[in-house]
Amino acid sequence: MSARPQLDSVSPPPDSPLLGLLGLARRARHAQGTAELAFLAVNDSHALAPYRQAALWFRAEGVRALSGVVQAEANVPYVQWLSRLCSHLAAQDAPARMVIAADAPPDIRDGWAEWLPAYVLCVPLAGTDGILLFARDVPWTEHEIAVMAEWADTWRHAWLARHPAPQWTLRSVPQRVARQLKMQPGVPWWKQRANRWAAAALVVVFFPVRLSVLAPGELVPCHAADSATQPLSVLAGKRVRVIVSIGDPAAFIAQLTSLGADVRASVFPDHHDFTGAEVDAVARDAAGADLVICTLKDAVKLGPLWPRLAPLLWYVSQRVTVERGVGGIEHLLDDLVRARFATSQNAG
Repeated sequence: MSARPQLDSVSPPPDSPLLGLLGLARRARHAQGTAELAFLAVNDSHALAPYRQAALWFRAEGVRALSGVVQAEANVPYVQWLSRLCSHLAAQDAPARMVIAADAPPDIRDGWAEWLPAYVLCVPLAGTDGILLFARDVPWTEHEIAVMAEWADTWRHAWLARHPAPQWTLRSVPQRVARQLKMQPGVPWWKQRANRWAAAALVVVFFPVRLSVLAPGELVPCHAADSATQPLSVLAGKRVRVIVSIGDPAAFIAQLTSLGADVRASVFPDHHDFTGAEVDAVARDAAGADLVICTLKDAVKLGPLWPRLAPLLWYVSQRVTVERGVGGIEHLLDDLVRARFATSQNAG
């Protein structure tokens, strides 16, 4: 009978990356939310390989987290430059690899020495349209790249579990469209899905409707008794402190900037639940601003917590306008209703 192998002979050493990888994977699975996951990615990945700086970036929202920083400020030069670099790297659609300044276009390469160490590990996060960056002063080894890529793949599964992918995919579109256009036996013509889709197509072709979605309206005080509403034109030349926790903060900031405001933004994760301490800190930081502005969505959460002695908090109202085609649609719908009513009477 052969001797049973000693378990100690196959146990990894205490400093093995495998143990670090298993520990990080467990923490990712048990993370309480996306903020903890983001912090884990940029700060605690150091357990697997040393680095000086790390960043988590998504195409939809820009830089989400930075190592050693509680909150990434979207409007500071470093974050803006880093966003351009990440966008360039993500567009290459390449696997985990090491990049250096020479790999970047000239407008990004010129700022590399100022903002980042020489050697950057770029790890794509499949299915999230995002990437993880790890920067340091010495080159990355193939072994380190493999370990960090494996950790990033584990991390992205935990992230996607909190951000489910939409049910509609490019692969499913043909089958879904075919089901919608299939004729239904025993169903009157006006109830056939195919005919309804055809009517909708006619509406689009002959009565185009242009929507201005989320067009900025005016400035409204969060506490109505504090002041009257103001037009957005007052933003021109003003120092504006913005507090935002929406899915696309860059678009909101761009709206205010286009109106001539000098914007400094505090960007929080989408659907963020503000704490009293966070609101007090932002209010103190906004003391030197001419105006403090948030979105209507954030005003609902910030308003009750906003300190009475802090600068007045405003939100930007939004409006949806239909610019043309309304009358044509109403007439077409009236004709369809009359035709259906007449058909029903004839059938009876």
